[in-house]
Amino acid sequence: MKTLLSHFAEQEIQTLVVIGAGAGADLLFLRGLNPHGLILVEAHPDLAMGLKKKIQSPNEETHWLAITDRNEDETLLHTFTDLKRCSLAPASALKKFAPNLRSGTDEQVPAKTFADFLKGLNLNSQDTNVLVLDTPGYTSRLIQSVPSNLLQVFDSLVLHGSEVPDLYANDISISETAAILEGYGFLIESNDSPECLYPYNAFLLRRDPVRIEILNLVGEKDELATLANDLQNQLDVVTKERDTQTKLASDRQNQLEAVTKERDRLSGENANLIKERDAQTKLSTDRQNQLEAVTKKRDSLSGERANLIKERDIQTKLATDRQTQLEAVTKERDKLSGENANLIKERDAQTKLSTDRQNQLAAITKERDTLKADKAALQHQLKTRNDSIADLEKKNAEMSHRQQLMQDELTKAEAQIELIKDLLLRESGL
Repeated sequence: MKTLLSHFAEQEIQTLVVIGAGAGADLLFLRGLNPHGLILVEAHPDLAMGLKKKIQSPNEETHWLAITDRNEDETLLHTFTDLKRCSLAPASALKKFAPNLRSGTDEQVPAKTFADFLKGLNLNSQDTNVLVLDTPGYTSRLIQSVPSNLLQVFDSLVLHGSEVPDLYANDISISETAAILEGYGFLIESNDSPECLYPYNAFLLRRDPVRIEILNLVGEKDELATLANDLQNQLDVVTKERDTQTKLASDRQNQLEAVTKERDRLSGENANLIKERDAQTKLSTDRQNQLEAVTKKRDSLSGERANLIKERDIQTKLATDRQTQLEAVTKERDKLSGENANLIKERDAQTKLSTDRQNQLAAITKERDTLKADKAALQHQLKTRNDSIADLEKKNAEMSHRQQLMQDELTKAEAQIELIKDLLLRESGL
């Protein structure tokens, strides 16, 4: 790469960045380019330590660091007996071109992403800044991991790598990598590097401001086209949403009208229900009042019924007593009637007797008068009993009227009163 870096011998380099600086074998040559700042990066710990020991100026700095395309604090470094061939990518077809190469012990080394590393440099794109990438099997991945504007702060890029792809896993040729940089606004100035032996090669690329401007304009155009397409898609979405919302609003309006109509109908029904409720409430109140009145009447009739039952029991007992007395009087009357008949016969027989029977006749006459008095007393008792029967019939009629109002509860009492009436009528018939 010295041949390509010699192109800068007559130029003032502001910052020279070398990623993959090794142990500093080219450090004297790099110092001869007189950069204002020299930044050397090496991932292998032994090479980084040797490089650090060779630093002599404050404008020179070294970093033991693996520059990666992944965001990680540490990464795995694949080592070989030839330390220049160490890589962050595992070997693939490498040993076909270096059959005597042997793998070493892989090591975990500190790491930083290529984008973070470039941002940390704080370079001015107006200065002549040069970036050297000597990262076997990993250069293309680093370049494709950052946006073009981070690389465009460098005036020139120097790449070193293999023209044969797949020496390392998933790697591409250095020519293809240079072609990618042409798409970033760089032009290939030279790939003449006699010190590079096949399959290795080196490229010098210069930043082309016109090309970058064109690429920026094309990028802006693409961004505008993408933006226009996105806006059109958004417009289509908004239009579709507007149509959907319009239809939804129409549906909501129809629903609102239907709900309003239903509300009015329900309001009318509610008013009718309220009227019916008030009517039912009034009816319920009236029925309650009627129920209270009927209950009160029922209680009153129940009290009258109890009194009538008591009176009925008294009259029943009285009728029984009168019946017993009547039977006794009737028996006595029959007896007296028989005796009267005998006496009358005897009186007729004695009339023909002598006057000495006059005394006996007087006695018989006296006894007859007694019988007449008894008969008159019996007739008076009979009249009194008939009056009692008339009173009982009158009371019985009143009781029947009351029992009719008492409905089913007074039926039994009425039957008993009728029985008493029948008994009294039988006595009257006797």
